[in-house]
Amino acid sequence: MSASTILKLSYIAFSSLSLTMSTFRKQTWDNLLTAEMNVLYWTAMTRRYVKRDQNLKIFLACMTSGTVAGWGFWNNISLVWQSLSCLSALLAIAMPILNMEQKIAKMSEMTGKWSKIRFEAEDIWFKLEKSEESEFDKIESDFASLRSQLTPIHQDETKLPVDKSLLERCQQQVCKSRNLI
Repeated sequence: MSASTILKLSYIAFSSLSLTMSTFRKQTWDNLLTAEMNVLYWTAMTRRYVKRDQNLKIFLACMTSGTVAGWGFWNNISLVWQSLSCLSALLAIAMPILNMEQKIAKMSEMTGKWSKIRFEAEDIWFKLEKSEESEFDKIESDFASLRSQLTPIHQDETKLPVDKSLLERCQQQVCKSRNLI
C-alpha cells in the first residue's frame, strides 16, 4: 500500500451516522496520519520560505550597497555592474509582490493548526484503544469536532504554494515512523 493511499492532504467528507466502530477507528487513524504528515510538510515549507526570504534580503542588501560602494571598480566591468543593478532593482520591486512574510506567517499558522489536530486525533485514538462500544457516542462527538476543523484548514491551504515531492517525502516519513512501509 502506497503512502498516497494512506494519507490525504485534502478534506474527505463522510457521514457520521453510518460509522461503525472499525470504520471510525480507520478514519481516526487516517486523520492522525494526515495531521502528522501536514505538520512535517508545513514545518518544512515554513523553513524553506524563511531561508528564501532571508537569502533574497541579504542579496538585495549586498547588491544595492555593493553597487554604490563599488562604482569605481564597476566602471571597468560595466556589463556586470549594470546587470547586478538591474537585478537588484527588479528584486526590490518584486519583494512586496512576492509577500514572503505573509506566506511564512500563513505556513507557520498551518503548522500550528495541524499540530492541534494531530494531538486531538491522537487523544481520540487513545480513547478508542481503551473504550467500550457503549462509549462510542462521546468519542464520535470528539471526532466530529475534529473533522469540522479540517474544512477551514483546507481552504487556507489552497492559497499557499504546494510542493508535491516534499509532500510525498513527508508521507514516506510518517509511514516509516509508524512502520507502515
